[in-house]
Amino acid sequence: MIVLSLLVYAALRTPSSVAAPVADARELSEKAMLVGKLNLPHSQSLKWKYVGAVSGGEKVGETLHTITPNGICVIMDKIEISDCFTYSIHPQTPALSAKFTMRLKQAMKPVNLTVTLYETSRWRTKLTTLGRADVDSREMDGVRSLRVEILRNAKGWFNAIWNAEAPVLRMLKVEVLTNNRPASYFDFFSEPPELDFSYVEDDRVRVKCDPRVECCLVPHYVNFTEIGWNKFIMYPVGFYANYCIGPSHVTCSHENPEVEVILR
Repeated sequence: MIVLSLLVYAALRTPSSVAAPVADARELSEKAMLVGKLNLPHSQSLKWKYVGAVSGGEKVGETLHTITPNGICVIMDKIEISDCFTYSIHPQTPALSAKFTMRLKQAMKPVNLTVTLYETSRWRTKLTTLGRADVDSREMDGVRSLRVEILRNAKGWFNAIWNAEAPVLRMLKVEVLTNNRPASYFDFFSEPPELDFSYVEDDRVRVKCDPRVECCLVPHYVNFTEIGWNKFIMYPVGFYANYCIGPSHVTCSHENPEVEVILR
């Protein structure tokens, strides 16, 4: 009961923000630490599995890094586009969710920040909107990173109808406005955008997640009604306190950084 009390306190005290796609910087730093311990190049992806099968297979999460970390994309006629990042994505991935994570620099002067994500390509300069996030200057101190969901407008990135076996290059153009004035991406963000997505791995090809050799996410939902707290907590009805288990030589970052601190 003490642990649950701490979990509920941690979940309820997390500050809200005008920008819906906000993540805690500690989660991202833990993920970076895991990449370092696994000795993965920055251009490769980091993959983890969720414990417990879902309909049709096993849920898998993956973080994909850009292959152009300098923020330059080259399109037709050798035209260079700044604040543009290229990703190598397999088009036959049945994605369940997809979002870009962007880490803000710390100790910046508060501004009204608007970030819009567009898709472009090597053959055309037309931009297609993928998603957008806004941060009010009054909320700036409490925001460590932005997360923008793109699956609705970028389904073709993952669930393409054509039979393609090789990965396809996708280009992301990031437009940054500060107080309605254009700004450079790297003036406000410390790292290129990371593409986080999840999908179902087919039962016929999947390998069950083994916490002895890899990081496995264990779903854990706390229902306030079941523990009798619904009498004084009207909303939410519960919350997810998912946690990770894995081998002793690898640090497995938890989905909720507050839960990780408590479990430690």
